[in-house]
Amino acid sequence: MKILNNLILFMLIIFMHSCNENIYEDEEGGGIGIIVPGKSIEGIKPGDYREDVVRKLGQPTQGGIADGLFRGWFASDYTDGPHSGLSVYYIELEDGSHGPVDIIVAGTQYTGKTKDGIGIGSSLKTVHEIYGEPVRTLSGAVTNPPRIWIVDIYCINQKHFEIHYEDSLITGFSIGYFLPPPDEFNTCKIN
Repeated sequence: MKILNNLILFMLIIFMHSCNENIYEDEEGGGIGIIVPGKSIEGIKPGDYREDVVRKLGQPTQGGIADGLFRGWFASDYTDGPHSGLSVYYIELEDGSHGPVDIIVAGTQYTGKTKDGIGIGSSLKTVHEIYGEPVRTLSGAVTNPPRIWIVDIYCINQKHFEIHYEDSLITGFSIGYFLPPPDEFNTCKIN
């Protein structure tokens, strides 16, 4: 019996350790200027429909088709006002209509922050101090002008929370996907 109890305790410790970096419990609903990792940006969540997004943010400044590696989207971009720098990617349905929000992206103009004060311009070091090491990191270089880019991917609330950097400073965030990507792209796949 003692062996069984120790085995159960060991399994719980392993489970808790493996989930420690991947779960972020936050009941905060979000709103203007608020990023809730793994949940929302500006109160917009993966799965929201266009009507809800327009009700919360107003009409986008511009939009158009965006192609990805595994699906297409209709992107709505906010380039002015309080939501400047925000893009909302709706799943493009076969009939050409818009499905639910798949990804929310905050770019270099975005001024919102997480409850921990992480926003555009925060350092890679600060992010790692607050969120720990990511589940996956992608990196590369841009040659003209020379810059190093990094994307840290965290799995929070079973969603990708990506933090984009150039020269170790945050240049953007994204939260998604509503529909999981194919296995080879799905960092948050639950086994």
